[in-house]
Amino acid sequence: MLLLCHGAATAFALQREPTPRDYAVWNAIVLIHAGLHPVQVWHLVEPASVFPGNQIASAVRSFPEARPGAAGWTLPAAEIDIHKLRFHGRAALPSTFLFPRRLDLLDAATVTGLAGGDPKAPWMFSPLLLPDCEAVIRLSWPVYRVDERAAYVICIVCTQWWGAVIIAEVDQDFRTGKWVQGRSGRRDYANWKDGKCFIDEWP
Repeated sequence: MLLLCHGAATAFALQREPTPRDYAVWNAIVLIHAGLHPVQVWHLVEPASVFPGNQIASAVRSFPEARPGAAGWTLPAAEIDIHKLRFHGRAALPSTFLFPRRLDLLDAATVTGLAGGDPKAPWMFSPLLLPDCEAVIRLSWPVYRVDERAAYVICIVCTQWWGAVIIAEVDQDFRTGKWVQGRSGRRDYANWKDGKCFIDEWP
């Protein structure tokens, strides 16, 4: 009985829902790519293993401060709440901003339709395949530094020119409490000029 209870507790611990802090961190990254057209955010926060390459190893090399919490990048997928994402997005913008940044969720049916079937996990596609789309973004769980004043996110970002994996540090401003993207590294995987607008296989 004790072993069963311990196993159940461990499984429960691995399941978590996005927190307000997670949404604030994600918005620090997403809003950088927002413009006059909507940004489509994949409806799941995902373990980094679904992205091409060994991104967790790359992230730890680039940001050794993330190593103590790196297991957070392996947590199971969970649904993103679009209302919470938009709420924290509005809170992140300066009050003087002249126009809103629109965020929408990208659902599985849309991606399946673009791929012509079920795509393999590390898919990317050009936002030009969707009407009035600025960028397409897939997000990992944030991993927080020990002092909790910085977070590290692995994400896929597809703009109208390229598709890449970005590993970003997001810092909390000690004066305002807002989260702001800091250092980042980018590795390009796709260049839509080569005529391939949907990719789910890598050499």
